[in-house]
Amino acid sequence: MNSTISAASLLPHYFRVYFIAFTTLLLLVVDADGQSPVRIDSARTLGSGTQVTVAGWVTTQDLVNGHVFIQDETAGIGVASSELADITEIGDSVVVTGTLSYFGQSPFPAGRTDGMLRLSGTLTYTHYPDAQRVMQPRVITLAQVNSGAYEGQLVKIRQAPVYDVGTTQYPTGNFQGNIEYTTRILEDASRVFIGAGTNIPGTPAPQSEVDLTGIIDQNRGNFRIHPRSTDDLTANPFSAPPSEQTLDVMTWNIEWFGDTSNGPSNVELQRQNVRQIVQAAAMDLIALQEIASPQQFQQLIDELEHYDGFLSPTGLTQRLAILYDTRTITAVSHTNVATSGNWGQRNPLEFTFDYTPEGTTETWRIKATNLHAKAFSTLQDYNTRVSDAGFLYQYAVATNRNNYLIILGDYNDDVVFSTYNSNPSPYQVFNDDERFNIVTRALSLAGATSFRDRSMIDHIMINEKLFEFHLDRLQQVYDPDPVVSNYLNTTSDHYPVTTRFEFATETSIATDSDAFPSKITLENNFPNPFNPQTTIRFSLAETSTVSLRVYDLTGRIVGTLLDESVTSAGTHSVSFDGTGLSSGMYLYVLQSAGGVRLTGKMMLLK
Repeated sequence: MNSTISAASLLPHYFRVYFIAFTTLLLLVVDADGQSPVRIDSARTLGSGTQVTVAGWVTTQDLVNGHVFIQDETAGIGVASSELADITEIGDSVVVTGTLSYFGQSPFPAGRTDGMLRLSGTLTYTHYPDAQRVMQPRVITLAQVNSGAYEGQLVKIRQAPVYDVGTTQYPTGNFQGNIEYTTRILEDASRVFIGAGTNIPGTPAPQSEVDLTGIIDQNRGNFRIHPRSTDDLTANPFSAPPSEQTLDVMTWNIEWFGDTSNGPSNVELQRQNVRQIVQAAAMDLIALQEIASPQQFQQLIDELEHYDGFLSPTGLTQRLAILYDTRTITAVSHTNVATSGNWGQRNPLEFTFDYTPEGTTETWRIKATNLHAKAFSTLQDYNTRVSDAGFLYQYAVATNRNNYLIILGDYNDDVVFSTYNSNPSPYQVFNDDERFNIVTRALSLAGATSFRDRSMIDHIMINEKLFEFHLDRLQQVYDPDPVVSNYLNTTSDHYPVTTRFEFATETSIATDSDAFPSKITLENNFPNPFNPQTTIRFSLAETSTVSLRVYDLTGRIVGTLLDESVTSAGTHSVSFDGTGLSSGMYLYVLQSAGGVRLTGKMMLLK
């Protein structure tokens, strides 16, 4: 039974209301028993046997032993109800009350004594087929699949091969039903389950990488990706985008740069070589270590076209520095962070900047932390790195939630095992936290070296907000030999290490008529949930007069982003700042003078 109330009789807490439809009238719902739904991520923290009410949108029906999976902005969960599976479609809104329990058989993953979390028992539910919202898959890594943190959610793994189980061979012939396959990217692997109830069995198994979408379930201790249909196995052989569409970053220890007594003896040749490599690599952001001469560094900047930079305010004979391409990066601020550590008296340098992909007007605010850890291979040096990594971790966790964060530099140790007696890596604390990914760890596992031919000690790490933007196969140790001669003797004993991110592939304002959209479209805001800023994108087929306003769930306007503004054809991005607003659901409405009205939902979480 559908339960509706008017906007005038809204309950005060936003978790008690859910969007149904929005034309000129806003309709809202509560669960049939009047119990206040909780966020699914909060529900998942409660113990087995707890009765709970959740609300969300259906991501699949009857995929796993009669389970419907639902998802909100925070997490997903299975609901053991064949009846609900029979009456719902993907995208339908439901409010469900049931008892938390575990489904599955042992053995379970290390550290777990349970199976897949679900709602079961005596279930009550309200179904809102008119409140359609097709949830988009969350882009994650295979390591995150295996962590279990995304159990019950709809996810996507980019450029993933699907092999016969336990091999690296593509299946011959067609997919079989109720069979597990394997996907493997670099050192991570996960299982892929092809259900007999889907339309996948009998179709040809792809012989190249695909964008692999599916629900994460759990069976006998293994987390698996469970595609729902052939649409979830989209062929997508990897193709690197052009550098104009990507944020390209580099970390580079330039051995005693500009010092006449240490490192390469010819400082003029060293600077010339550095300039040539910077120009050839064409990075947007370069984090530098071991800058010994501020004068040589400034001269380098003066010789580089469309680059600017600065030195760390602290440091003795070796300082940290940043170079950045002024065409794509606008400096905001810089400061030293995690200063409680030793760091060989080279405190990490945090650079806050705005990145705007070439040809667009969309801007991303990012923090990059440049570090140069304590060198040498004694137990004391190792312990210093362990301690400093702990301080860095505390800083990163505190910074992680609301920022796009890159941590790059000379780690002076490997991130798999330490260069000191193969001890645990000083950076193991980051490896153990699924909110961070040392993307160059894969280079260590592949046997690459960044310090001469001895060890892989220069690394790049990102936080979870950057996972979906990172191009996971493009991290590399940069080869300078095609650019300069006798590199190790004339330039540095460290090789540059690089990686790339893709934030946008469309221009914000189209200039070619073929690029204009064929209709008015309103995209999902990003990020969502957000705090306090988010970006709303929309496209126009022709120059139009449009308004873009934000409403709370009482219908009150809380923000006017465009007010009957004459706007050119193309794709546009508008920022919304929720500072001063309470946590909750908000609606953003794009309306044209021609009568088109489009609505999106966004969640402010403080």
